[in-house]
Amino acid sequence: ATRTRYTSIIDHNPLWGKGQNLYVFGAMIISIIIQIIITEITWFNRVFHTAPVPIKYIFPTLGFGMTWLLIDELRKWCVRTWPHGLIARIAW
Repeated sequence: ATRTRYTSIIDHNPLWGKGQNLYVFGAMIISIIIQIIITEITWFNRVFHTAPVPIKYIFPTLGFGMTWLLIDELRKWCVRTWPHGLIARIAW
């Protein structure tokens, strides 16, 4: 959520332009695969003392992540709209 201090996630995306970073998608896929392996495969459960995560715990986590993204985008909008305002001064 905080790739930049001011630019929105829509304006500064990793697919094209100055902030292009295509490795991000590969890293996300590898990270998800490792998480699934460690939590779902029995042998890894014994080695790492993990267990499968019930779906009832996954959705609140996704909701919290989306809320945090919206809060950060609102902060960036406030900083762009009022560059000398209170939010801009305390944000960084």
